[in-house]
Amino acid sequence: MSYKSSDRIYGTGLLLKIGGKDHWADCTKCELKTRKADKGTTTFADAANGDAGQEWYFAISAVQSTDPTSFWSWIWEHVGEELEYVYAPHGNATPSPAKPHFTGKVKIENREGLGGGAGSSAYDFETEIPCTETPTKVTTGGAVEGAGMEAGKQSTPAGSGTNSPSTGK
Repeated sequence: MSYKSSDRIYGTGLLLKIGGKDHWADCTKCELKTRKADKGTTTFADAANGDAGQEWYFAISAVQSTDPTSFWSWIWEHVGEELEYVYAPHGNATPSPAKPHFTGKVKIENREGLGGGAGSSAYDFETEIPCTETPTKVTTGGAVEGAGMEAGKQSTPAGSGTNSPSTGK
């Protein structure tokens, strides 16, 4: 009898579209996470609706850049806004059962600082962006328009070279 392991998520593709803009190019880490919410008493209605004391959020690391098109600058300009997102950890433009997308809304709560230590070649920043609702897992539908990576191509393991964006270097 042979066994097949599950398809893995590789760190070679990402689709993170928030408020209509894909931010994959500036991200160095992106995780959709959950933790116990500090919300006091959970009612039976909360539990029945799937809101039994959990909160969802994105934990993101990205490059610091004051370029007007950067993710850092985009956060600066959208503080206080609640925005829709599409998150595809495989980097695929079209959702499928094996490579789903996750959708919902987030609220940009904080502007991020700048700077770092002497001698660093580049600075990064870390941020948490809270979801305002439980994410929806999407397994069917059309391709996401305006995705930064080549729309429609599937993510492949590192080293295959079939979907790596050109750096121009």
